[in-house]
Amino acid sequence: MNTKILIIILLVSDIAFASSVQIELLKPRKAEVENIQREDISTLADAISEHLFANGLDKDVAQKKVSHTLTGDTQLHALMLNNVLNSFNTVSHENVISYIAKNALIEREVDLSKYDHLLALLQATHCVALDDNSLEKIKSITLENQRLIRA
Repeated sequence: MNTKILIIILLVSDIAFASSVQIELLKPRKAEVENIQREDISTLADAISEHLFANGLDKDVAQKKVSHTLTGDTQLHALMLNNVLNSFNTVSHENVISYIAKNALIEREVDLSKYDHLLALLQATHCVALDDNSLEKIKSITLENQRLIRA
């Protein structure tokens, strides 16, 4: 009888110890992500890379995937994104980062100077349905972003 109780106690303690070890292994990764200074993120590509890293992707792999998704001048991407965010108050920067990060995972290009790309982005991140006025805004943002590229 005593050996059965002892075996059960050992089994339960092993299970408890194993689950606490797994939790401890995850904590340094979480702490590492939380210690990232948001002021150090200088470009949109860096913000997306950090988002992917925070969700478990290796930093080098994240940067490589983002470089396939956003091509061209990194400062230009920030300007084009500001055009979108200034025109649509219901779209948050975090939602756009998340949308582009999802596209980066499958290495799908996101070009903020193309109408269809902006339309897809806004349909995914906009809180309300896009009406005719919104579609006109997207068209004007597209033209402005194309002018930024040519300048």
